Amino acid sequence: MNVNDQEKQAISKLTESILSKWIDSHKFFPNTLYHYTSADSLVGIFTSKSIWLTDLRYMSDASELQYSKALIRKRLEEKSKEPGLSYEGSEFLKRIRDSFDPFSHRFSAFSASFCEEGNLLSQWRAYRGQGGGYSLGFDFLHSLRFLDRPCVLRKVIYDEMQQVSEVDTTINLFLEAIDEQASNKAAEHISSSILPAFCKAFSSTVGEYLFCFKHPDFHEEKEWRLVYSCSVNPTFERDMKFQLPSFRANHGNVIPYHIVHLDNAINASKDDTYGVPFPIVEVIIGPTISSKLNMESLSIMILSMNSDVVPNIRQSEIPLRWL
Repeated sequence: MNVNDQEKQAISKLTESILSKWIDSHKFFPNTLYHYTSADSLVGIFTSKSIWLTDLRYMSDASELQYSKALIRKRLEEKSKEPGLSYEGSEFLKRIRDSFDPFSHRFSAFSASFCEEGNLLSQWRAYRGQGGGYSLGFDFLHSLRFLDRPCVLRKVIYDEMQQVSEVDTTINLFLEAIDEQASNKAAEHISSSILPAFCKAFSSTVGEYLFCFKHPDFHEEKEWRLVYSCSVNPTFERDMKFQLPSFRANHGNVIPYHIVHLDNAINASKDDTYGVPFPIVEVIIGPTISSKLNMESLSIMILSMNSDVVPNIRQSEIPLRWL
């Protein structure tokens, strides 16, 4: 038994309303966002003219997704204890709490991390053991639309009260809609069709919360994420729309990633009719690295992509003794 057209429209209207407000909260991002990286990865970005987006389930700190999942499950649990819930609402909370998994084996999100600030001591410390790091300033305000994949920028939220507010508001809106749609409906139809449909819609709607919520202790990172969401299981995608990710090995793990090419943005920067700057508008050399020769090599690499650019490269002013 499936939901009818009226129920489908109600679910669609609900999810579109929630997602519209969520997307609006991320649409104003800084003109420049910085990607901290090693020398090896910097050379890779410049020579391939691309950014690698890693499957978020394979992040080096797997606790990030677990933190978000635990927070959402806790809010579902707390809501289920409130008096006055309808039977349908209580059953929905129980089902979604037991089965909640937005990123199943069929879909996932691929991401690269950026920061609002390009000269953070905490970030330079992370690369000290690798000989030092670099900070690449990307102008996504102009170049985002030129990427060869439909990527979005999402701001990471560290404030727990804001996280709880987002989740609670979503839960309450779903419960209101469920009560409305379950009114005067047969119990079998509610159990076998309406509730499964709302559970599926809830998982999809809050999927982005998983990679946008981080523990408050990480607030210094001021992180934004460039995200590409897609199917990851060819079993369910047997047509030409499925794109197999690339794979890399890291400490015994096989990690999927998608490549986002910057060629279109670079070419647009060469055409005066677009009025688009070169996508990498600034490079900051970390405090552990000698700047003079590296400035020269970085300038050559940038000029090889667009000879009209005036490379903006500078050395971090943070003293070495602070690392």
